[in-house]
Amino acid sequence: MASLPTTSAKVRRKRLTLAEKRDILDDLSNGNTVKETAIRFGCTERTIQKTRAQSETVLAAFQQSALNTQFKALQAPRFPDIESGLYKFVQVARFAKLPLSGSVLRCRALHIRDVLLKKEHHDAK
Repeated sequence: MASLPTTSAKVRRKRLTLAEKRDILDDLSNGNTVKETAIRFGCTERTIQKTRAQSETVLAAFQQSALNTQFKALQAPRFPDIESGLYKFVQVARFAKLPLSGSVLRCRALHIRDVLLKKEHHDAK
């Protein structure tokens, strides 16, 4: 049995960054409809509605992570010092076109942890 052609456009799942979520909230506050905003950002209307419902959380997370608004998770990191150091390392490595792998990142994270522990131990004396 042949399937019938659909008339609706297929929308791919898209994970929005904090900056995009803030832009969505700005769009909605400027009077744009949910449908117009969904088309503009290439996501579903449900995604726009969920973003609007989480507006306080999104804005608070955007304020906290003003350094990097490309984060997609609203969850706070368990080890913010290690994550910020690792993020800077990744930026430098990408700029220098160095290869990155899970083991390289793990070693660098452990190195950052050791440096932070030595600094903490030195400050305690």
